[in-house]
Amino acid sequence: MSYEIDISGPSKSIIEVLEKEDYDIIVGDGSYKNLNYPGVIYFPDNVNYSGNTVYNQTHKLFYIFTRNEANPRLIEKIEKVEESTEKLAEEFSSTGCISEYKATNFDFNNGQISNDLLIIIEVDWRIKTVTDF
Repeated sequence: MSYEIDISGPSKSIIEVLEKEDYDIIVGDGSYKNLNYPGVIYFPDNVNYSGNTVYNQTHKLFYIFTRNEANPRLIEKIEKVEESTEKLAEEFSSTGCISEYKATNFDFNNGQISNDLLIIIEVDWRIKTVTDF
């Protein structure tokens, strides 16, 4: 018996969309001091087999923006994340292995690296993929 598992499909889609939007991207753990803003830290969090050729996946995206005097408005950052979320949903809908997807959580935080004040918006995705056996 042969089968094909494509658990990397959502990760490829996420990276492709973010690169088109000119975000600097770090996948997984890395040196955040080298991230240019706006940037995204992307964690493919987990993949669980649920039976019948279905995998449930969780993906976390941390959108990071500088918070400076020239552009301190949070609403503009939220709008950029909304646009990105819509583009990701469009990409997921056209990816054959993805049967369901939903942005399930949006968290808003502040942070600081070196002298940069940051706005961090976390978006969690729940994605269901189906493999061919």
